[in-house]
Amino acid sequence: MVPLYLCTNQFLLLPVMTDIAAAILSLLVILAATADVLSRSIPNQLTLLIAASFFLFAWACGMPLADLVMHVGFGIGLLVIAVVLFSFGLFGGGDGKLIAAAGLWIGPAGLVDFLLGTAVTGGFLALAFLAYSVPSLLFSQPEAGSAGRRALLAGTLPYGYAIAAGTLLALPESWWASPIPQ
Repeated sequence: MVPLYLCTNQFLLLPVMTDIAAAILSLLVILAATADVLSRSIPNQLTLLIAASFFLFAWACGMPLADLVMHVGFGIGLLVIAVVLFSFGLFGGGDGKLIAAAGLWIGPAGLVDFLLGTAVTGGFLALAFLAYSVPSLLFSQPEAGSAGRRALLAGTLPYGYAIAAGTLLALPESWWASPIPQ
């Protein structure tokens, strides 16, 4: 009888499947970050793909139901927090959806690394953005402003890079990086 899961310990596919899952997550969050910096928008389809691929790989790797429920709860919790921040104008809608989808993958085991990595990277991103934008704010004509100047005046920052960095930093602490998830 063929086992229900694609990667069981019997066939030694679990490390390969979890590595594939981690590689796909890494690729998808980098694509989201790139889309964010290029268009100041993270496509909903990409965020949905990140979330849906979690469920596919959780099933394929035999994630225990208790872990699955914790990951889903963590993702929903992050989405609720992001919606509150969005309602106060402190966070973009795409950023909120991306942080929830990435948090679904990371789960509670990587919470500290995920949030700290995202916050620290976001802080450095904001400082770099300001260093780039302030001179053009001070010394250029209003109509001749750079893209950085327009973004600074609009209050936007491509936070997708920070979320991607936080995800990549937290991935080694997540369920996907454990030698044999149980």
